[in-house]
Amino acid sequence: MGTDQVEVALELLASLAERVRGPELRKLRALQWRISLSFRDGWAWLRALLTAQRTQSERRTSDDGPKAVSYAAPLVIRRQ
Repeated sequence: MGTDQVEVALELLASLAERVRGPELRKLRALQWRISLSFRDGWAWLRALLTAQRTQSERRTSDDGPKAVSYAAPLVIRRQ
């Protein structure tokens, strides 16, 4: 890939990054980092990764609403 192509690809990915979130953003940032191998793009990928993980864990905890608790002992019949 020529230098001009790399610059155009990074510009396109940067404009696309404004439109995506979550796992797609993490993949996009990883692609930017693989193309440029710059500290800045590596840091952007790491931020996207941590944000995606935090968002996933928040969704899991918010989906785990109050559960119905049964206080009745389970009926166990043992045959001998």
